[in-house]
Amino acid sequence: MSDPVLLFDNASGRWFASISDMTAHSIRVAVSEADDPTGVWRIYNFPFEVRPNNCSDQPFIGVSEDKFIVTVNNWGNDCNWRSDNEPPEFRGVQFIVADKIDLLTGSGSVGSVQSESDLSYFSLHLIITLSPTSTLLIATVGDFNHNNVQVLYIDGPLYNLRIRIMSYAIQDTHVAPDGIQPTAQSTIQITTEEPKVGTGDARIQGAIWYQGKLWLTFNDGCFIIADTKSRSCVRLIQIDTITNKVIQDFDIGAIASSLYYPAISIDGGGNLGIIFGYSSSHSAYPSILVSTRSSNDELNSIKEPQFLKLGTANELSNRYGDYFAASSDLLSGSIIWVAGEYHSTATWSTYIGELYTGMLP
Repeated sequence: MSDPVLLFDNASGRWFASISDMTAHSIRVAVSEADDPTGVWRIYNFPFEVRPNNCSDQPFIGVSEDKFIVTVNNWGNDCNWRSDNEPPEFRGVQFIVADKIDLLTGSGSVGSVQSESDLSYFSLHLIITLSPTSTLLIATVGDFNHNNVQVLYIDGPLYNLRIRIMSYAIQDTHVAPDGIQPTAQSTIQITTEEPKVGTGDARIQGAIWYQGKLWLTFNDGCFIIADTKSRSCVRLIQIDTITNKVIQDFDIGAIASSLYYPAISIDGGGNLGIIFGYSSSHSAYPSILVSTRSSNDELNSIKEPQFLKLGTANELSNRYGDYFAASSDLLSGSIIWVAGEYHSTATWSTYIGELYTGMLP
C-alpha cells in the first residue's frame, strides 16, 4: 500500500480517500457514509493498466458536483526502482471518472469511464475546486524542461464526457538541485559527510481553483542574485481561467538555502496560504516555513516566510517527499490548516498548524 490521499467534499459533506494497492494493481477508494470520518466507510476498487506487473503510482483524487476522478502514473515492473539498476518502464498517465452519486449512495454498481494510458503527459494533478462546478480540472507541467502548463477541463455526463485542453505559456521549469543541509562530521571517518535532501522533479505539488483563479506550485531550480549556484526553489503560478492569461509566474528562493515540496490553499477572501520545506548548509536542518499572499499584494511576491517548525537533525534517507498539505477552513474564512515534514531525529516527523491569513471574506 502506498500514497494515501484524503479530501473532504463540502458539497456532499463526505470524506473521500484513496491508496495505491500494488498487490492488486489497482487504486482502493473509500467514501464515508457521513461527515464523521470515524464512522462507516464504503470501499471500492478501481483497477488500471491491464499489462502484467503494472503499478499505478501516486494517485490523485478529486470531485466536482456530480463526478469523482482518480489519476495515476503507470509504471512497469511493479514500480521496482532498484531492479537491474534501471528505472521501470513508464507506461503513461491514466484516469477514471466515476459517478459521484453512485459512490455517495453506496451503489453496488458504480458507473465509470476509464481513459487509455497516455504517454503525452506526466503526473496529472487534480485541482481542488473551492467554487461549485460540475467540471473536473486537471493540471500538469511534466517533470522538467517544460514551458507550458496543460489544464484539462472534463465536463458533461459519463455517457458524453467532454475534455477541453488549454495550454498556458510559462517560464521554463528546471530540475531542482538536491536540498542542502548542515554538514555532519562523521565519528568514524575523518572526512565530513554532506547529506542531501531529495527534491524529486518539477511535477505539480499543489493546485487549487477559486472564483476563476487557478494557483499552481511545484519544485523548481533557480538562481538567486548574489548566490554561487542553482538552488532548489518553490515555483508559484497564477492563471485567470476566464481570460486564459497567466497573471503571475515566479520563484521563491533564498541565498545558500533550499526550499522544496510546497503546498497551497486559498481562504474565503481569495488570499493564498503556502507551506514548504526549508534547509541551509550552515544553520537550518530540514524545517517548515509558511507564508501568505493577500489578493492585493504586489505581483510575483509573497510575504516574508515565517518558521512554523524548526528542525534539529539532518534528513539521511535521500528520500524526502511530497508530504506537505494545506487546506482552507471553510467555517472560519480566514484560516488555512497546514501540515509538513521536519526532522528532530533521523526519522521524519509531521507538524500541523493553523495559518491565519488575516483577511475575512
